Amino acid sequence: MQQNLEELPVVRFTRGLLYTLMTVLFIVAILGVSFPLELIKEMEIEAHTPAAKAELRAAYGGIMTGFACIVLMVLRNPHLMRNLMGIFALMLGVFTSARFLSLYLDGTPNSVALVVLGVEFVGFILVAILYRSLPLELG
Repeated sequence: MQQNLEELPVVRFTRGLLYTLMTVLFIVAILGVSFPLELIKEMEIEAHTPAAKAELRAAYGGIMTGFACIVLMVLRNPHLMRNLMGIFALMLGVFTSARFLSLYLDGTPNSVALVVLGVEFVGFILVAILYRSLPLELG
């Protein structure tokens, strides 16, 4: 039964999305460790001290590597796929909500931040749909 579920179009689409996401997360992790200031400058965040730069390297490098490894683990254990989509839906929902709250409280950010908001919002909708569409037997 498990083998048949893994061949469903929604499962195959999700698997492809996860491979893409894992690649992007690893790239951001490498950039975060190697060039943290370049990674954040368009978001108007500044880090001038060694401690601030170390924090950026650790946060972007560590968190993104951790997420990429979780995705890799799920790709090797497809029965966890639905659970991961639920976690990512929650995470992207909180990111999007926080950015909308900031838009209301703090004003309109630059165009890069608005693009990030749009990508996260679309990602949230997509992942939430996948979560609802994946078979319960997967997770």
